[in-house]
Amino acid sequence: MVEPAYGVPGKCYALGDGPSDDTDDDDDDDEEDDDDDEDDGDVSNAVYRHLGHGMCRGANWQGKKWPVLRGLKTLQECANACKKKKGCTAFDTSSPEADKFDCMLYGHKNPVPAPGVPGECYSLHGAQFIPEADIPPAKVESRAKILDEDDMDFINIKDVELLGKGACRGQGWQSGKWPLAKGRTTLKSCAESCKKTKGCVAFDLSNKEKDKYDCLLFGHPDILPASALAAKCYLIKGAKSVASTLVDVDAPTVSKIKADDKYPGSGHGYMKIGSGLCRGEGWQNGEWPIDKGMKTMKDCASNCDKKKGCRAFDLSNQVGKTFSCLLFNHKSLSPATALNGACYAKTAGNLHTETTEDDADFEEEDVIIDIDGELDLALLGKGGCRGAGWQEGGWPKVKGFLSIDECGAKCVGTRGCTAFHTGYPKEGVKDQFECFLFGHKSVVPASGLPGNCYTVSAGTSTIIKTRPKKGSASKKPKKYKIPEFDEPRVVEDDYDDDDEWLFDPPPPEIRSREHINHILGLKETANDEILKVTETTLKELKKVYENSIKPLEKMYNYRELSNRHFGDPEIFNKPLIVFMGPWSGGKSTIMNYLLGTEYTKDAFRSTAEPSPGFNFNIAMYGDISEDVDATQLSAEWAFSSLQKFGQEFLKKLRGKKLPNKLLEKATLAEIPGVLETGTIRKIDRRYPFNDACQWFIDHADLIVLVYDYAKLDIGPETEALLDQLKGREQQVRILLNKADEITAEELLKIQGNLVWNVSPLMASAEPPTLYAGSFWSKPYQAGAPKRLLKSQEQSLLKDIKEAIDKRVDNRIATARRFAVRVRNHAKMVDCYLTTYKNNKGFFGDKKKVAQDIIDNPGKYHIYEGISRLTNISRYDLPDPDTYRDFFNVHPLYEFETLQSTCTFFKGCPLNKLDISISYDLPDIINNHKKKVQQALHPPPPPPKAKSQSQSSKSQDNKKKK
Repeated sequence: MVEPAYGVPGKCYALGDGPSDDTDDDDDDDEEDDDDDEDDGDVSNAVYRHLGHGMCRGANWQGKKWPVLRGLKTLQECANACKKKKGCTAFDTSSPEADKFDCMLYGHKNPVPAPGVPGECYSLHGAQFIPEADIPPAKVESRAKILDEDDMDFINIKDVELLGKGACRGQGWQSGKWPLAKGRTTLKSCAESCKKTKGCVAFDLSNKEKDKYDCLLFGHPDILPASALAAKCYLIKGAKSVASTLVDVDAPTVSKIKADDKYPGSGHGYMKIGSGLCRGEGWQNGEWPIDKGMKTMKDCASNCDKKKGCRAFDLSNQVGKTFSCLLFNHKSLSPATALNGACYAKTAGNLHTETTEDDADFEEEDVIIDIDGELDLALLGKGGCRGAGWQEGGWPKVKGFLSIDECGAKCVGTRGCTAFHTGYPKEGVKDQFECFLFGHKSVVPASGLPGNCYTVSAGTSTIIKTRPKKGSASKKPKKYKIPEFDEPRVVEDDYDDDDEWLFDPPPPEIRSREHINHILGLKETANDEILKVTETTLKELKKVYENSIKPLEKMYNYRELSNRHFGDPEIFNKPLIVFMGPWSGGKSTIMNYLLGTEYTKDAFRSTAEPSPGFNFNIAMYGDISEDVDATQLSAEWAFSSLQKFGQEFLKKLRGKKLPNKLLEKATLAEIPGVLETGTIRKIDRRYPFNDACQWFIDHADLIVLVYDYAKLDIGPETEALLDQLKGREQQVRILLNKADEITAEELLKIQGNLVWNVSPLMASAEPPTLYAGSFWSKPYQAGAPKRLLKSQEQSLLKDIKEAIDKRVDNRIATARRFAVRVRNHAKMVDCYLTTYKNNKGFFGDKKKVAQDIIDNPGKYHIYEGISRLTNISRYDLPDPDTYRDFFNVHPLYEFETLQSTCTFFKGCPLNKLDISISYDLPDIINNHKKKVQQALHPPPPPPKAKSQSQSSKSQDNKKKK
């Protein structure tokens, strides 16, 4: 059934038997009906909000009246048109020409931007969604489509050749500035425009009205007519593509990655039929497509198997190993290569369980055609040849208009050809078709495209094979025989115990722990005066942060630039001791040793193999002993910010609450061991492992790198972790564990190698502090340097004690580092903004100027300028890519300059921040140290004054004498 598309300009006419009674008055009525929905009462400018890059899409975006094209308009004019149109909820702009764009209005409920379709999507503030009523299809006349026209309108223009019916397409047809829209024009004018435009090699015409068409110019080298689109494609003879016009000027100069490279291949019962989202006739039908959210390919395939009627799914918007998953049930599957993604269809073996009544009505035949005893052609099906990799390696190859036999002969004579497609027939010739050769392996016919898909092989065959249709042969019902057997004997299951030991049994003798209790002061009672001084100082620190640091942080959105945050948890938390390093270095054993839980049920599991699941382990204080899962841990005030790393990370987070003296003073954490693979390929953990490690590093008061003397390998992941420790060298200690198993000479040699291997990776000018020891209760091995190991163990314990005692010093140092980062960020944004204002001009396009500055900071000497003017090191600033992403979310021109933030009464936020860095924070730490000394060494009480009665008695005694 033919139905008019209300959103596309033009009118639809149906061919009837009788004479038409319609007059021009009907046309006028139609135009008046279209304007009935407009409300011209409010003439004020509409308020709109930018939703994102890409044209507006979403559920039911194509209705009976929507979308509506409003032609070339400015952004505000397009918004006003949406405001006037009754039911309009959103609009998008595309194909810019000077300060105007193609304006399209939408009326669906939840508009979302589609990044794969070039344009900008906006929502209208205060718009009210109005559901469409069921409008019966109107019986209207139709104008002739461009594909049904004869070539009478083709004028013999010099150097212009009709390539074929269909829009001009081919690999790279949207590269650089192409295609260029030239508006409504005649064929001759469009051809002249193409000849005058540098790099133009072809043009197509569509939407004919009288003698004018929509004209689009193209500059990519391999022009193919897409006969499924209503247009005509013309070539300019002798014209060649210009490489400079095929480069995206406004885009960052990075290498383009093919869409197929980042999406999985066929598997799980589904075949990858091509790059692009699944489209085709009837792809939006009823509840379909169904959005399943972010899934892996396996989960998406499983959801499709479980959903009745699902035939295919597509993946897009990759985040780690997950993708946006949409399920489809239409038959004519065709991947839309212009939309970034990948389309997967059920394989033949997986499809039979979903057969419906409609499928049973139609069976396509497999035909083998014999050609002169030399070639065998097998018809795969109706439609174009598609499948995984159909556009790779220079395929497809265009061979012009040929017969089926000639096209097959071309395929056999072309090395690597596996199939060919005969498309739209040549004008006036019945047995010649567009011939396309393909070289990919998994060939699947895409029935949404015109023509037929064939495979070909050399040989002879005169047999025509036809697949029998369902129901053609009657099957004999199957009967089952029952064997004779003796009744089996019932036995109980017998299996070995698969449970694992939490820890190995303790030796007969263990080392004393008194030195741990003594050095860490675990048996000492807390000094209430020092605790009060500490709380008071931390409250003063919070006040400085709230008044001097936070305003500038909030004003310039620093939290959205960096994962490093500062707030109440960072100020008032207990000291955090972090253990990290390669797997099986003894990190869990050290935590058990320090806590005294080695041979108890509260011990962290420690084995020679990597910890199961590579978990993050946290030991914290609690009134009773209990294991804490990730949900409870992330609900804790101290660890609430860990939720931002996602559910996969939370699955790897484990904790214990223990009534332990050490945990009253500090919290212990273990980062999972790094398991180097020996290659540059990193382990896919399905969560941001390095970002999670950075969180623990930023919050740590002391970081202990634990190494086993037998596992000193440093691979890509270890290098990445050591790189994250830059700037924290004073808080890092390297521990060579299990050192009692080697001699003193070997120990010194290994220590030297380890220090000089690790130091360069941390960019440290001087080597970090290194200790050796055997951190468990088992006695030292015979022949080990016991005194050396014991003294170095005590030195590490003293460092832990110092980190606990210097809790306030570390918090103030963290606050100062954070304040410096906020100040640098604010000055960086101000530098970008000043450059933008100096280069914009009065009539300049603010978006283009801002984007050019963001994409090319080196061109405007932004980093060099800020280093000279503000004495900020280039290495203390984030990379340009970081700011490019930041300004894509927060437009540059929406920020205020630092000078404009100053007021007469409140002063300048930047000055307050500088004062806090230079004066307030140092004063807080100096006052804290004085108060701690007074609490530890209170002054002696003043001498008591004599009472009045005692003084009068002494005077009487003197008088008597």
